[in-house]
Amino acid sequence: MGSSLNGQQIKNTYPALLKFSSNGSMPTTTPMIITDGIGNDSPLALSGIEIKTTYIGNDIGLKLNFDTGKFVLGDYANVGRKVSVYVDDPGAYVFMGSNAPFGAGISFNDFGFGVNPYFVYQSGIFISGGNRISQNYYSGTNDISLEANNTSISLLGVTNTITITTDFLNFNGAGLENPSAPPSPTPATYLVVEVNGLPYKMPLFNP
Repeated sequence: MGSSLNGQQIKNTYPALLKFSSNGSMPTTTPMIITDGIGNDSPLALSGIEIKTTYIGNDIGLKLNFDTGKFVLGDYANVGRKVSVYVDDPGAYVFMGSNAPFGAGISFNDFGFGVNPYFVYQSGIFISGGNRISQNYYSGTNDISLEANNTSISLLGVTNTITITTDFLNFNGAGLENPSAPPSPTPATYLVVEVNGLPYKMPLFNP
């Protein structure tokens, strides 16, 4: 337990007291480093709306902004390895990973737009590839979308539709090929596939 300052004069105890580095009052918005009475920096910085820590002069540690409701643990200024956990209470999402607010995240919105134009997400869990268009998400409408560059697979649970967007579609598997001749040249059923908006029929033979 710390010693009491009761009965002590400031002039005799000033090295142990904490103050702002400017020797002035608390700043309104931008946090200022807290020092001891003789000017040694602490890892803590304060303002009227924000608390943050610094590590060896870098903005790495904890940043709590009570005005915006955004809280970051880790490399909050992206000056080191850029790994952090980013909580945005007004936006109702949490990001984890490198260069947050990019990386893996959980959104609790019904629908929203991310903090940068590359993010468009719905309620659920999504994974971003960073600051490029790449996202995986499970939405509140039972839809699943996987996207990488210009290739995507979309499963729409409401309309029972699967959409594949790609330049090349490859199937691999030993059971996909049957060397036996079909029993009849006229199939009874067809598989309907839509390619670029046009329907095509593929014959289905009974093996």
